[in-house]
Amino acid sequence: MKKLLVYGYYGKGNLGDNLIEESIRYFFRDYELKFCNKIVVSDLLYCDGIIIGGGSILEGKIEKKGVSLEMIKSKVIVYLGIGGETYIHSDHIELMKVSKVIGLRAGYDHIKSELEKYNIKCIYKMLDLVYLYFISCGKLISNNEGFNNEGIKNEGSILVIPNISVVPKLGDGHWKYVAWDYYLSEFVQFLSELEKGGKVVRFLNMGEGDYEVSGMIISNWDRGYYRNDRRVYETLMEVIMEVRIGNK
Repeated sequence: MKKLLVYGYYGKGNLGDNLIEESIRYFFRDYELKFCNKIVVSDLLYCDGIIIGGGSILEGKIEKKGVSLEMIKSKVIVYLGIGGETYIHSDHIELMKVSKVIGLRAGYDHIKSELEKYNIKCIYKMLDLVYLYFISCGKLISNNEGFNNEGIKNEGSILVIPNISVVPKLGDGHWKYVAWDYYLSEFVQFLSELEKGGKVVRFLNMGEGDYEVSGMIISNWDRGYYRNDRRVYETLMEVIMEVRIGNK
């Protein structure tokens, strides 16, 4: 069985990257996979090839110990599900020059244009890895009884757990503010589609700062992305607050 090393923001307890890991495990289930957030010598000895991604990782250097970029370039390299940044670290430029496939998430043509400046080839547009996973494993099913045209089941609820740490802070680079605004718009529209399919969208705030993130989403909803039938209520335990939007 072929062995693949998957490099990204894994093992950090991040929900989004955990979903990406689950998706990659599904699509590459015929391979032996090892996920890491730092490449070491034993990783290169272990693997036949390297997957880099997904997520927004291009702005950071390749975390490594005891290995060089030249050693990494000796392996077959594939980038999957990347995009969203406005800056690409030189480490990734060097690796992309020898990559067999670079899978950019749809909508990130600015990354494609930037890579083409370095004469980087093999660039392909792809749907979001997690979305593809949900469709492929039947969690989203199109044209079936009980589902709408977008393949979203017409029952149940979606729990969103905001995290204040993803919001740009004073002194952060301009690109972080641009990336956050773009993500916020896309995420609000995604939740709107879920609501149209009959889902109830709830927010579970784990800390005081997380209420701010919920407020940003609600504010965008009120500007036209969502209909204004939200209601806010305290939970029985009076420890957390849920913001419920949509059907009862």
